[in-house]
Amino acid sequence: MDPRGSTTQPLGIVAPRRWYRTKRARAAFGVLIAVAAYLIAFEWSMPPDIDDPFDVPAALRIDVNVGDNAYDDFGVASRLLQPVSNFQTDSRRNPDEPKPGVTWSQQPAEVRAWVEANAEALAAFRAGSQRNAALFKPPDEMRINTLLPVDQDLRALARLAVWEGARRESQGDFETAWGWYRAVLRASRLEAQHGVVIQRLVSIALDKMAADAVARWSSNPQVNAALLRRALAEIQEIDATTPPNVRSLQYDYIILNKELRDPGPLLTEYISNQKNLPWVFYLAAGLYPKWVKLQVAVGFDAERSKRVLRLYCANWLAAAKLPKSRRPPLATIARRDGEVPPPPLFELDAASTPDRLRGISPPRIAGYYRGTILAQAAISSSWIVHYLATIDRERARHARLVVTLASEIFRRERGRAPTAPDELVPTYLPRIPDDYTTDDPDAIKKP
Repeated sequence: MDPRGSTTQPLGIVAPRRWYRTKRARAAFGVLIAVAAYLIAFEWSMPPDIDDPFDVPAALRIDVNVGDNAYDDFGVASRLLQPVSNFQTDSRRNPDEPKPGVTWSQQPAEVRAWVEANAEALAAFRAGSQRNAALFKPPDEMRINTLLPVDQDLRALARLAVWEGARRESQGDFETAWGWYRAVLRASRLEAQHGVVIQRLVSIALDKMAADAVARWSSNPQVNAALLRRALAEIQEIDATTPPNVRSLQYDYIILNKELRDPGPLLTEYISNQKNLPWVFYLAAGLYPKWVKLQVAVGFDAERSKRVLRLYCANWLAAAKLPKSRRPPLATIARRDGEVPPPPLFELDAASTPDRLRGISPPRIAGYYRGTILAQAAISSSWIVHYLATIDRERARHARLVVTLASEIFRRERGRAPTAPDELVPTYLPRIPDDYTTDDPDAIKKP
């Protein structure tokens, strides 16, 4: 003890201090508070997890027998296909596009040469159209950047088949002509059978080519009632194989879900689409991509985006499974200044809202979408509206084709046109198709 009564400790021994008075402890305590605040805010802003909006394992149970896959023959036809550019003499003219009201004999020489040069490709295409199933790749084996060269060539092959049908018509061989139009109709349904959204849209393009050709073919008085009856029955049989509207949406969901587990392509898509960035990001090369990746990592964006994708898909599937007459309108979502608006959502009513979406309004889903990076890259446009409107046009076109063929049979057998579509029931049609309209199906607008 110090003789002066001091209680100080010997030199070299630091007096104990309260833990919260040290700088290191105060810093650690501040970090803990910040982390806790971040986690609380993260939990509040995280979208609800509604799980997959459909039975994914069931959707992936695709049964295509070996040797009965139309894509085997379509692939052969694609490899044999000689492009129309080899026969063009005028680059301003597109000879592969059928012209309404133009007969085979009136076609330019390059069109006739193109068809004749592709006889082998057409034979392979027609063989494929006779198959019972088609699958390019299972959706869980595809990525957003998977190429679909065979599907793109199917457009040209279908045009060739339509022109070959027109050539047979010019020779008076109407039954063989119908066989080629039937091949295009069947190919369109096979492509749609297990196709993703882009394949479904291509299938609709094929269907339109064939429907327009059949309507023209049926108006020829030389096509007899027996052949028209056969064509009508086969068209209805082919149309019955059209897959549900939701199937392609489900396949696209499976692909996008896979992308979120390996988001490299989505990040590239997001970064390339950004405009009007703050000037600071241009100061150093590569700074912005690194900043985005940091946001994705720190903000658990993959999980957040996965939940947003589920919410959007649940809303879209609920609307897509309904016929056009019962489909709900698009929801009103306020647009913020300077932003690209979120993808559209449907204002589901009580009857069409899935249980998992109850209490989650479209504006709330859009708000969650705005807080993501990967989800904005995955569902960054309003293609759902285009997709459903295109399907609506196909349904209306098919309904009108059925009524057209029934009317032509009526004309052959009774010597006059029906005064109204209802006169076709029940002798020629059991009922008028639900999607029938007297308006031009191609004029059907987006909602």
